[in-house]
Amino acid sequence: MVLGGEASLQEIYREVENNARDLISKNRNWKAKIRQQLQYHFRNVKRGVWAV
Repeated sequence: MVLGGEASLQEIYREVENNARDLISKNRNWKAKIRQQLQYHFRNVKRGVWAV
């Protein structure tokens, strides 16, 4: 992934779609899982923006 610093949720979704298409195709709730992992491991900068 090329994200660094801050990224919007939409940018993160786009990177995941581009880099893990096979994995997310098996999980229709993958966006919820991404949000969950962001909450556990990263800092929320403002609504919809994460420090990655």
